[in-house]
Amino acid sequence: MTFSQVSTLAGACLHKVYTTYVEFEFDESSYDRIRTNGVGLSDVLYALRDSRPRLVRHLGAVLQLAARDRQDRWIGITAVETLRDGSYLVYGARYLDEQESTQIADMLLGGKQDGAQEPGGAT
Repeated sequence: MTFSQVSTLAGACLHKVYTTYVEFEFDESSYDRIRTNGVGLSDVLYALRDSRPRLVRHLGAVLQLAARDRQDRWIGITAVETLRDGSYLVYGARYLDEQESTQIADMLLGGKQDGAQEPGGAT
């Protein structure tokens, strides 16, 4: 289950995307960094909410996520935990290069690009 909400706080746009367990927020800087890297916001939202399998790694307060968009391109997304538990501010996103995409596919899919195999541990 997901829910998306846009609110205005002190003149700045804050976009919240709720997934089952995590809330992702975007601010103007998030949008700028995503746009600068040539990634579509709809691709980022799909990767955060619906894409499977995906690799999620927590490094302290930082969350790194790799998932495919609707066109089967791998996206890397970085988010930083906010002061609220289960809430992350998306810092940026970029399309992974061919080498990175191959490495992620090997880890998650055993080298298969069609997503036919989803090992335990991948979300």
